[in-house]
Amino acid sequence: MQRRRHARARILSAVAGLACGLLGAELTFGNLRPTEPRSEAVLYSIEVRNEAGDLLASPMVVGEEGRPVHLSLAQEIGHRRAPTSMSLDLDPYSEGGDNLCLGYRL
Repeated sequence: MQRRRHARARILSAVAGLACGLLGAELTFGNLRPTEPRSEAVLYSIEVRNEAGDLLASPMVVGEEGRPVHLSLAQEIGHRRAPTSMSLDLDPYSEGGDNLCLGYRL
């Protein structure tokens, strides 16, 4: 009987400690649970080619629907060719349903 009381007290202490820890983290760091639904992730696969069609770079960037993405690419290619330098701004937005449009500025 004595052991059951100690076990129950330990379990109640653990549950109370967990609840106090979550409450303290919520008060300290803000909401731990998102209040708004998260938007879908967007994967960009980009190819950078020169005038001759040679592939210079192919970065992959992960973004989020409705949030702009900025990509800066600077690469030294070699002593015979010019270095690659590019800045790209991507702005995905929803057109309703499964339609996703992409605005870009190079």
